[in-house]
Amino acid sequence: MARDIGCECGCGCEWVGVGVNVSVLVDAYPHPQDAHNRLRRSLRGPYLSFMPRVPIFADRLTKQTIIFSSSGVYILPPLINIYGQLFSVAQLIASGYASLVSSGTTLNGNIDMLRYFQPQPLLGPGIPVINPLKGGFTGGMYGNFGSFRRTRDYESPSNIDHSYERDDDDSYEEEERKPNRYRRPYNSYRNTKKPYKTTRYSSTISTVTVLVENIDTVDIVNSYTCLVSVLNLTATDNSTVTNACALHQLNIEANENANVTSTPLSCPKTINVHATDAAHVNEICAIDFMNIRTEDKSIVTIDSTSTCPKMTVVTAMNTSEVQNICAMDQMNIVVYQANNITFNPDLSCAKVSTFDMAFVGFVSDLCPSEEMNIKVTRSRRTSIDSSTTCPKRVQFHASDTGTISNLCASEKMNITIAYMSNFSLNSATACPKKVLLDAQSIDEISNLCASEKMNITVRNIGPLIIDSSTTCPKTVLLDAEQISIVSSLCASEAMNITVKNISPLTIDSSNACPKKVLLDAKDVNGFFNLCASEEMNITVRNTGPLTIDSSTTCPKTVLLDAEQIGIVSSLCASEEMNITVKNISPLTIDSSTACPKRVVLDAYQMSTISNLCASEEMNITVFEINSISIDSATACPKRVVLDVQFMGTITNLCASEEMNITLVYIKPLIIDSLTACPKTVHLNAANTSGIFNLCASEKMNIIVASIGTVSIDSSSVCSETVVLNAIQTTNISDICASKKINMILQDTMVALNSAWQCPTLAVLNITKNSSVVNICAEESLKIQGSNSTINVSASSCPTFATVVGTDELTVYDLCSLNEIHIDVTNSTIYMERTKCPTIANVIATKSASVYVCATVAINAIVSEDATVYYQGPLNHTDTSSGGVLLTWP
Repeated sequence: MARDIGCECGCGCEWVGVGVNVSVLVDAYPHPQDAHNRLRRSLRGPYLSFMPRVPIFADRLTKQTIIFSSSGVYILPPLINIYGQLFSVAQLIASGYASLVSSGTTLNGNIDMLRYFQPQPLLGPGIPVINPLKGGFTGGMYGNFGSFRRTRDYESPSNIDHSYERDDDDSYEEEERKPNRYRRPYNSYRNTKKPYKTTRYSSTISTVTVLVENIDTVDIVNSYTCLVSVLNLTATDNSTVTNACALHQLNIEANENANVTSTPLSCPKTINVHATDAAHVNEICAIDFMNIRTEDKSIVTIDSTSTCPKMTVVTAMNTSEVQNICAMDQMNIVVYQANNITFNPDLSCAKVSTFDMAFVGFVSDLCPSEEMNIKVTRSRRTSIDSSTTCPKRVQFHASDTGTISNLCASEKMNITIAYMSNFSLNSATACPKKVLLDAQSIDEISNLCASEKMNITVRNIGPLIIDSSTTCPKTVLLDAEQISIVSSLCASEAMNITVKNISPLTIDSSNACPKKVLLDAKDVNGFFNLCASEEMNITVRNTGPLTIDSSTTCPKTVLLDAEQIGIVSSLCASEEMNITVKNISPLTIDSSTACPKRVVLDAYQMSTISNLCASEEMNITVFEINSISIDSATACPKRVVLDVQFMGTITNLCASEEMNITLVYIKPLIIDSLTACPKTVHLNAANTSGIFNLCASEKMNIIVASIGTVSIDSSSVCSETVVLNAIQTTNISDICASKKINMILQDTMVALNSAWQCPTLAVLNITKNSSVVNICAEESLKIQGSNSTINVSASSCPTFATVVGTDELTVYDLCSLNEIHIDVTNSTIYMERTKCPTIANVIATKSASVYVCATVAINAIVSEDATVYYQGPLNHTDTSSGGVLLTWP
């Protein structure tokens, strides 16, 4: 009838399958009232009765078996098969798979359990734990058996004994709510240590409570035994306890100068230590869980040779000490006003560690393997043992602290620190992927590094030293104010820097140049080796030198907004450069590495700008600048827009298509006409000492006033069209046009380049003591003026010529091929008598003098004391008021 289910081990009660004796652990209560109270606390029902006439019941929730015997109440733990299924002994007995007697006889009536009960405790793996406070078992006994075909059903209403149901307001303990499937529990003794054994059973005591006081000395091993499931030890009043030990749980309460020493030869699964009043607890150890609380100058020492527990919880307060702390899985440390906290990283570094420490002297050798959360306040020194391992993640908060050293992480580091001396990281062991640093009032931060992202916010700190020799992060965000120095900062993709009131910031450009740099700085001593490969955006105010490392690479785009800074050197870009500068020392462009396609420069009150260049477009607006030099040898832009006021010299300006120049109060502007002449030039200049080598191939529009010299380079190209409006200009030389020239001159001297062919059309309006040399035209020449002198080039005579002159206009060598019109008042006109037109029309008045010739007809109206000297046939003449016609002598 019965089946051998092969339980692994047990103690206390012998129950039987077919031909096999099996021991089962029993929790027995000999006094009925005690049994009733304990049952209500541990097994709150409802209870199931599979055999109505036999006092054997099963707790439906926990599958524990309750046997009411004449000698007391007995509780048997559940049985767990190889699949993790739970069975109660009552269920198996009722189903015929087990029996309390070897014969397998069916039970009837009352049972005397003393026949089967054996009081010797057992020790071995897989034994369920008796709860000494509530009674009953936690867990079950494992057996090498499978499932059964048919067992009595727990859910049948007829099996429920309502007389044992719990009260409605009772609550279940958390352990009782666990599902009815178990895994074999971890046991560190398995395969390593063999249990103590007697002839057949091992002797295990459930719970022992020991009080040692009044300077007594107790040896737990000699006075009791280590085969105690739970030892509750209280040591006080200068007492001494040695060899404290237990199998499952060791609870130590030590105070008033007591001295307790544990034996590491027998480590319990759990140890709880509370040490106060200068007590000493030594050489403690645990397998699963260690809970330490120290106060009032107490010292707790963990055995440094034993295996670390899975979890360690430490609370140290009031000048106490804890030494050799370690854990395998999790460590939670709370320290307040402790003298010395040390860790033992040689054995194991916990996977997850949490530290909350305040007013601590020295904390050394902290080491987790996966995650570390540290909070430190007002401590002298905290040392991380990063030589063994670096955690994956670190959360670190510290304030009012001395030194933090050797912190490291492999994945993420979040640091918030304030008011401390030195903070150093161990970058040689590992650089985390991400670092978030928020620091204030720190003496020094050193060896900071990250492989992916670094976010730094610092205020009022000493040197901030980045370890860029190991790796450069992809992204850096730096927000710094009032710090001494930032060195070796680097990034491979993006760098965003906001700094104020700091000493020099040095970039490690030798390792990596980021793709993008965004810099916003104020009151900084200097920036060195700044570089980017794609985009650089710089806004600086009141800083020292800004040095760009262009030797490695030039960004595609540069935006520079600078005011009151020392020097900007080696700036370069390959596509676009936008510069706004004010009150700075020299700005130097590295044009040898790259010329951008477009340059926009807005400069105010500067010393010099040198090596500016662009390949497509250059837009320059400057005010009060000493000098600007253009590197035209490398590239000439297609278009140039120049607006300059109150500055020194601009040299080597050039353009290949269009040049638009506005100048006010500058020293010479020198054009590099040898490299390229633009198609179009628009020049508007005033109060300028000189403009040299101006040239254009298609159109030249010049408006000048109060200019020293305007020099046109017409040696290689002559503009098709020239429009010149000049006032008070000393000299405009070598001007020429191939199609049309239109000049308006006041108090200006102009010399045309006669080496070129004359334009088709020439129009001249000249006044106020101006002079023109070598003016000519192929088809039409129109002259109007006064108080000026004009020398016409006889190299080519226009088809038609017109002269209108008043108030002392003088024209020499005037000629025409077809027809000429002369209308003058108080002026003098000389024609070239060897190149006479067909027809000449003359109106002369008010003392004018005209020397005219024609081959076919001369028409003349002469009045008011004017004189016309003619050569050729007269056609229509009219003289009056003293006007005369005379033959040209």
